Amino acid sequence: MNSTILEAQALTKTYRQTTALDHINLKLEREKIYGFIGQNGAGKTTFLRLITGLAFPSGGSLTLWGQSGDAQLQVQRKRIGCMIETPALLNMPELLILDEPINGLDPAGIVEIRNLLKSLNKEYGMTILVSSHILEELYQTASEFILIDKGKIIEELSGRELDERCRRHIAIRTEHPEKTQHQFNLSCLHIVSSP
Repeated sequence: MNSTILEAQALTKTYRQTTALDHINLKLEREKIYGFIGQNGAGKTTFLRLITGLAFPSGGSLTLWGQSGDAQLQVQRKRIGCMIETPALLNMPELLILDEPINGLDPAGIVEIRNLLKSLNKEYGMTILVSSHILEELYQTASEFILIDKGKIIEELSGRELDERCRRHIAIRTEHPEKTQHQFNLSCLHIVSSP
């Protein structure tokens, strides 16, 4: 069975003279939690609306569970649950799409949503796409991260890759790296030769 449940190829959406999505290329694999990160106005909601059929692309293609074309997309969309503009989670969808689900929640509500999403993913194998502009919150929930800015996907990272990028470290530049390493006796320091 194909593990790709969604594929966007050069997906574009323009409103008059404004490009809201600019040739998005993206694949979502089953049974993962994706954090869709970007500032307000970056294109997150527009992309989610295209997936769910609440809006239609100006260009490019969208495939859901290997199916494309208007009629087939409508059939496949029955497998999606979403909360974009109106709260509605019907049935047990294979793909759950949530647009900024923690906005306005108190800390206890945020934890409750986080635990619910993890539980749905683990217990039911549900694939989840969550949009937010708060990386810190998505970091505690998602296993994959998609960064969008000005209608373009700028990066896709796994949780491990994000950890590597965010790891704190100290770099010391010196003319004698071995001597400095020995003097400090710390293996966690990254010591490089200065030119």
